[in-house]
Formats: sequence, structure tokens, C-alpha cells
Amino acid sequence: MAIRSSTVIKSRTRNDFWKFWTGQTISTLESSFTSFALPLLIFNLTGSSLNLASTVTVIVLPYLLFGLVVGAWVDRMNRKRLMVATDLARALVIASISLVSFVGLISVWWIYAVAFLNSALAICFDAANFAAIPQPGLFGRPGEGQWAGAGRLLNSEGRRPAAGRSVHYRGFAPNVAAN
Repeated sequence: MAIRSSTVIKSRTRNDFWKFWTGQTISTLESSFTSFALPLLIFNLTGSSLNLASTVTVIVLPYLLFGLVVGAWVDRMNRKRLMVATDLARALVIASISLVSFVGLISVWWIYAVAFLNSALAICFDAANFAAIPQPGLFGRPGEGQWAGAGRLLNSEGRRPAAGRSVHYRGFAPNVAAN
């Protein structure tokens, strides 16, 4: 008995969806650990609440500067490649903190630059991510869009408390390494 081509396509798109959803969830969760830990790292280095607030401002600033432009730009790009490239770039940017710290040249300005670049790259990833699943059931099964929505809700509402607990119990360095 021959396998129907529509069955093979549905099976492949289901697997593609779950790979995408799992990778996106893990990536976003670990990135939230970094977003939570960067201001704490600044506070530990300087002891200044003003520098902590400046870090949060630097994290939010790219959304104000590039948010609309990036959305239009992403519509003209291959979303899958863009998501992979921005995630790899974010990993390199975050890894630079460990490298600079290991060499002993860590500074507040370096962390500000990392926070700004990480946030700007996150905008690109998020725009491509939201455009990749525009409606429920896009990947062939009704309700898979709801799973994507559940992943987004988990990542937006559940990640900050989890990040706080992780930084408290594991410390900053293991969270950056995990990211």
C-alpha cells in the first residue's frame, strides 16, 4: 500500500511545527534569563540603582528606535533564515560577556552595548517569529496556532519569575552559559 503524499506532507509539517515551537520556547526562556540577569550584573558591578535603571532603558531603547522599521524589513526577508541568524548572533553577543569577563576587561559600557545589541536582535527575531505563525492551524492541524499562542503566553508571563529563581539559585554565569 502506497503512502499518500498528503499524509507525508502533514506529518512533516507537524514535525516542523513542534521543532519550531520547542526551539522558540527554549530560546525565549533562556533569553529572558539573560534580560533579567544583565541589570543584576550591572548592579553587582557598580552598586548603583541608577546604572541598573540605565540598563533597563538600554534594553527597551531599540524597541523605540527600530520597532516599526524592523517589522517592515522582516516582511521582505526569509523568516526562517532570519530567525536562525539572529539567534546565533544573540548567542555570540551574550557569549562576549563571558569572554570579556574571563579576560578581565568587563565594564559597564560593554554590558550596555551587549544589552542594546541583544535587544535589537531580539526585535528582529520576534518580528519574524510573529509573522511565521499568523493564524491558527497554519501548519496543517487545527489548534496548533493555539499551541503557538500558549508558548508566547508562557514566554511572556512565566519567564520573569523563572528567570529570577534561576539567577538566585544558579547565579549569573550558568544562566548566560545556558543561553
